[in-house]
Amino acid sequence: MIKIKKYSLIIIGLTFLCTTQFIAIKVQERFSSFNECSRWGRVAESFRSEKEVSFWGSSTCQLGVYPPVFTQTTGKTSENFGITGLYFDQQFHLDLFTERNKGKTIMWVVNPYEYTLPHKKTVELSTFLPFALDPSIKERLGLPLTSYIGAKYLFQLDAKHWKLLLGAPVEKSNCEQGHITQEFSYCKRGSLYNKELKLIKEKTDHLLKLGDKITPNNSLVFLIPPNAIKEQKQFVVEFEKELKKNGFIVWNFATNIAYKDTSLFQDELHLNAVGAKKWSKEIGNLFLTLD
Repeated sequence: MIKIKKYSLIIIGLTFLCTTQFIAIKVQERFSSFNECSRWGRVAESFRSEKEVSFWGSSTCQLGVYPPVFTQTTGKTSENFGITGLYFDQQFHLDLFTERNKGKTIMWVVNPYEYTLPHKKTVELSTFLPFALDPSIKERLGLPLTSYIGAKYLFQLDAKHWKLLLGAPVEKSNCEQGHITQEFSYCKRGSLYNKELKLIKEKTDHLLKLGDKITPNNSLVFLIPPNAIKEQKQFVVEFEKELKKNGFIVWNFATNIAYKDTSLFQDELHLNAVGAKKWSKEIGNLFLTLD
């Protein structure tokens, strides 16, 4: 009788593990099917994309680059993989994209103000956790290969993940090829931009190392986005010089007086729909000058 109970418990345990692992695999497959502008949709789309030109970064990328205009200007297929709120050193989907593809052009939108703020040591679990069954994602999240399987994986998903799985809209937006279109009028938001700021060398050095990982098989252009700040800070010019140290191509729009018209912006750093189309066309024209 004791042996029968023991075997029954083993069978129940194995059934539970197999069932939860099967469900976990189906959940990840579901996340991998998303292609909308949610952060998870952007990650999933990047895993399967083979677009010739791709744009990466945080909100200044996702709100600022409009791929249809870039494609119309250059004739090259393009996609915006920017994710609002994602730090430069947590662009794990960019890392995997450049490992999987060769001969692509990576346009990385880098906001110089991010490199004046204290370094963030946190790992963005919420964005990449739904894909943590993939060993490559686990490695980049610093998770043991035996973790986040089956039931543990499912229990780590939060309310936003389950809402998305059940079909509820998580992030409402006008979305096209990764670009979020916003029609807001200009609104001045912060006092940070009036302060004297300095670049944090640890962060710029880290960015250069990440750039070096991209260029063996793909082309890289750093884009310093335009802003509506009238008096440009010296650190913005220094940031451009730092990026050029390793021989990278850098297009600095922050010092371009053509973008000081606030009607192109929704706040100091983020372009509105009109500004995004203008900038995307100019990026396209510059792209055509590349060898």
